[in-house]
Amino acid sequence: MKRFKDNIGNILLLLGSLIICIVSAEVLLRIYNPFEFSVKGDKIILRAYKKNSILTKYSNFYNNKLDAKIIHTKNSIGFRGDDPPKDLEKYLSIIAVGGSTTECLLLSDGKDWPAVLNNMLKGDIPLIWTNNAGIDGHSTYGHAILMEDYITKIKPKMVLFLVGLNDIGVEKIQSFDEKTMIKKANFMNMKDLIKWVEDHSEILSFGQNIDRCRRAKARQLSHHQIDVEKLGYTDLEEKSIVERKLLNESKFLIPFEKRLENLIRISRKANIIPVFITQPVLYGYGIDPATGVDLGKIKMANGLSGYLNWKILELYNQKTREVGKKNDVLVIDLAAKMPKNSSSYYDVMHYTNQGSEVVAKIIYNDLMPSIKKNFPQYIQ
Repeated sequence: MKRFKDNIGNILLLLGSLIICIVSAEVLLRIYNPFEFSVKGDKIILRAYKKNSILTKYSNFYNNKLDAKIIHTKNSIGFRGDDPPKDLEKYLSIIAVGGSTTECLLLSDGKDWPAVLNNMLKGDIPLIWTNNAGIDGHSTYGHAILMEDYITKIKPKMVLFLVGLNDIGVEKIQSFDEKTMIKKANFMNMKDLIKWVEDHSEILSFGQNIDRCRRAKARQLSHHQIDVEKLGYTDLEEKSIVERKLLNESKFLIPFEKRLENLIRISRKANIIPVFITQPVLYGYGIDPATGVDLGKIKMANGLSGYLNWKILELYNQKTREVGKKNDVLVIDLAAKMPKNSSSYYDVMHYTNQGSEVVAKIIYNDLMPSIKKNFPQYIQ
């Protein structure tokens, strides 16, 4: 009996110590959190006036594809670009939304493609204001939250959505309209209780974001050096394997389609013109002009060929094209129009300064006819 009581006492002591540690960690993270993630539960956190300085010459980036020193700044609303002018309604206002290939984390201010696009548009439109609302790792689910919580309040006239890459494999994520809000939480419902804790706990938020980073790295979505000449080759998969992989991936396309349509609804409800942009990448097919590497046969992080990974991404690009056509939304087919050249990429998907210029030029050429049609009053 004494041993039993001793064991119970030890267990209670252990649980008490664990609770104290958890509470202490929660308090400390609220006072000071050295990891500034952009997501907490179902909330997006924008950090105004945030400035990062990155010295790539001391990192493992190579071939001078990036500036030796990168300055990455967020403005008063937490986006990249100039602050909104006081008389914003007089400007043709455009906001670019997407993940890391929109944010362009490792391109200095003014060299990310939305900034380059803004400079190109200035030649035709004196009163132009373009901002970069890209957030590393975000999918169309995050874009909807960003639209509802921030962008619709700014009231830009047009939003450019670069989508597809971060939506691969995303299926049963609840829409923004369905998410459990604090004021609607039913604490007698275990799911609501768990959701409330997730949205308010710094520890759980930290763990979720670390897991997102881990999964992104496993899919080569994180920023790191890629030398295509050192990736190695793999044989192209047999036709049956390709068909099976694509069939398995097709189950994610219906939820993706619904999220795209949700972005259209949110935009049009706020009198914003939505524009979709398909996602280009380096891998897929053809010979890289810069290195002579066969981009279809390179071995990707998931063990599959560049060709099969491209075929998977193209399912989402094609769905974007279809949704755009069905809903009378302009689709800029960047995936088809951007040349596959490693000079434009510092890894298999993120752009160099040169690549950013290529992206902006393609978008400019396809966007101008829509601007002339919908906003002729702004054309010089």
